[in-house]
Amino acid sequence: MSTTFHLVRHGLKERRIGDVPLTSEGVLQAEATALHFAKATSLITKILTSPLRRAQETANMIARHTHSHITEDPRLRERANWGRLPGSVI
Repeated sequence: MSTTFHLVRHGLKERRIGDVPLTSEGVLQAEATALHFAKATSLITKILTSPLRRAQETANMIARHTHSHITEDPRLRERANWGRLPGSVI
């Protein structure tokens, strides 16, 4: 028996500092990722997510389409969550 891991980054988030939600584009990205996994040949059985809102929103969409269980793991939280400053170029 083998185990396959898929690493997924959350969808595009709002350009503010802190625990911000996905943008409307980020929601579409998360939905597309969820649909991809729903059609995948490998069975998704468990999702580990950070406690950050954007990661949980992405994980929830994937879980809904794959009927998987989500486990929040605080060790997956970013150590420095700087985000992007409004109006910044980088």
